[in-house]
Order: sequence, then C-alpha cells, then structure tokens
Amino acid sequence: MLLQRGKFLVDNIPNNDRNKKIDVIDLDYMGKFEYDGNAIPVSRSYIEYHKDKYVFYPIPIFDKDGNQMYIYANSNFYDKKIKKDANYLIQLAKYIIDNNYSLWKYIKNGLESSEYNFWWNIDSCYFVFFGEKYKDVINYYINYCYIRDGGKEEIKRKVLKAGYEFND
Repeated sequence: MLLQRGKFLVDNIPNNDRNKKIDVIDLDYMGKFEYDGNAIPVSRSYIEYHKDKYVFYPIPIFDKDGNQMYIYANSNFYDKKIKKDANYLIQLAKYIIDNNYSLWKYIKNGLESSEYNFWWNIDSCYFVFFGEKYKDVINYYINYCYIRDGGKEEIKRKVLKAGYEFND
C-alpha cells in the first residue's frame, strides 16, 4: 500500500477565492517513486477524471479532537464492496491504520496531529482524512486541478501520453 501523508494548509475556501489557485495540501516527501515515477500525478488525474463518481464515506473512527474519519473514494468500486459486506469500509480503515505508522500514531497517540492530517492512497486513488470541514477543501482541490488540467478529454490524453490509461 502506497500511502502518501500530508497536511491541510487551510480549513476552508472563502467563496471569493474559489477560482484562484490556493495551496490547500502539502505532501510529505516520502520517496522518489511518488514524484519521479508520476505516481501522484497519475493518481490525481484518475480522481479528477472520475470526480463525479467520488463520494465522502464517514467512518466511525475519530481522532483525539473528536474529528470523524472520512474516506474520499470512487463509489463504483466501493459500493460493490459495501453491498457485499456492510463493514468493508471500517475494515479498510482499520487495515490502513494498522499498516501506516503515521496514521496509527495520529489515531492511537494523538501525535503528529499538527504535522499530518491527510493520507492519500496513491495505488487505489482515495484520500483519508479527519474532519468534515475538509470535504470542501478536497472538493476545491480536485475541481481546481480538473480545470487546470484541461478537463476530462485533456486529462485522458495526458495520461495516455504518459503511458498509462484508465477506463471510463
């Protein structure tokens, strides 16, 4: 599991700033592959391309401040899993926590709360975060990137040019 950690730089997006570029997340440099291997841009492009299918799933896990965990994921994939097993997302969340030290520390010990509060599963193209207020920040981030990257057809062209592809 390739889980990129980061932090939110803002708590909300003012209405008059929605069309401006605002840095909203800061990703921790975790290794060369995430950046030089195009893993982050390809994952982001997948999320942008399928953004209309993405949903915020609330998970009954909370951080030390009482903020609820959310998984922002493609509903086509997760709805299939959820229909088979209603506890799938909780099991997934526990698996992620148990297999990522920074997320485990954030939940179990309340440490790193000022440092990291955002995790991006690059392989499976979903985000994990705490606090409903960040849903708007994520929507801004994905929508801004979608517009910046030229929309659906241009994103698909860029991904194909980079040697990757994903299905409609």
